[in-house]
Amino acid sequence: MGELLALTWKDIDLVNGFINVNKNIVVVEDRDNETDNKTKLLVQDTTKTKSGKRKIPLIARSLQLLNELKLKQQANSDIVFCSEKGTHVFPRNFERTFSKVINKAGIDKCNVHTMRHTFATRLFEKDVSVKTVSKLLGHSSVSFTLNFYIHVLPTTKAEAIKVLDTLYDEM
Repeated sequence: MGELLALTWKDIDLVNGFINVNKNIVVVEDRDNETDNKTKLLVQDTTKTKSGKRKIPLIARSLQLLNELKLKQQANSDIVFCSEKGTHVFPRNFERTFSKVINKAGIDKCNVHTMRHTFATRLFEKDVSVKTVSKLLGHSSVSFTLNFYIHVLPTTKAEAIKVLDTLYDEM
């Protein structure tokens, strides 16, 4: 969720269809009392781990929704998922909104991390290699499943993501 909430429009290439994951947002104690809250958001210019920095290809439906969101925001903010004021959203506030959307959709017991697991599971179901899925998720190792390392080319990741286009068409 930290990577998602840190995204700016500069991180998303709507023409070529990919996201550059390169930063993270964390909630920290406001020791300097810069805010009215006990905590504040800190945008880190790096991901949690070195392998977390990655380029993720997007499916057509994601590109469509992101284009619609960008038009709706009308340059009010450079932050992709921003508050009404154009500022970064606190993770807890995002979780509350996400929960309302999920409940309205009739989906039980789901959070952002569950969606990440679903993403990986659906790719596995379509025979995408564990190594490719590991790279897309930003994991440093797949030793828990493979115990060896194979370099994944960017074209392989892009082909893997195209599998999700067929999954969307089946819905």
